[in-house]
Amino acid sequence: MIREKLRFDDVGEPQPDGSLDYRYRGYNYRIIIDEQEFQVRTYDDEPDEATIISPATAQQMPEARRVVQYVAAELGCSRVKFYHGPTGLFRAVNTQTLDFQ
Repeated sequence: MIREKLRFDDVGEPQPDGSLDYRYRGYNYRIIIDEQEFQVRTYDDEPDEATIISPATAQQMPEARRVVQYVAAELGCSRVKFYHGPTGLFRAVNTQTLDFQ
C-alpha cells in the first residue's frame, strides 16, 4: 500500500549558458508491504523505472519480491532496481521472473 507520495524537484544552479548543472525531478513513495516500509523513487525522465532506495538491505528481505510486484503493478514500472547501500550500486530485477539480473 502506498502510504505517502511526495513530489521532489531537485534543481541545480543555472549555468552561464542558461542550462542547469543538474536536474532531478520525480516522486518519493513510502510503500508498506506487510509491516515493512520501503522507500521508492521514480524520476520524471524515466517513468517506467523505479528504484527501491531504502532499506539498503531490501533485496535480501522476505518482502522483496512482493514490493517489486507491487511497484510494477501499481506504479506501472517495467524496470525496478534496488539500491545496495554498502557498495553504492544498483541491482536490477526482472519484473516478469522476479530474478535479480
